[in-house]
Amino acid sequence: MFKHLWESTHSDVQNVTVSGYVYDKDKKAMSGYTLYITNYYYEGGDYDGFGGSKVHQVVSDENGYYELKLDKSAFIQIDSVKEGYTKSLKDKYIYDQSVKIDFYTK
Repeated sequence: MFKHLWESTHSDVQNVTVSGYVYDKDKKAMSGYTLYITNYYYEGGDYDGFGGSKVHQVVSDENGYYELKLDKSAFIQIDSVKEGYTKSLKDKYIYDQSVKIDFYTK
């Protein structure tokens, strides 16, 4: 198990889809909500640190759903900044090609 964890956290996963729903404090879907997803990747380096990153802006649809397709990823960070809401942050190491993260605003 530890070998799998070491390999997963020190290599890029190819063709990753990050998706989920954005909900308000009452658990209602929020449309038109902007998330900033920073994608970190190694790029085949020495794995002492990430080799690069890119910020993507994603907006939830009328059902609160968002989706982002990435060529490669090792770690993502999702930021939320919107007037009237508390800034929120989520992060996750990438182990699989399909990553589901629901986002709850405050």
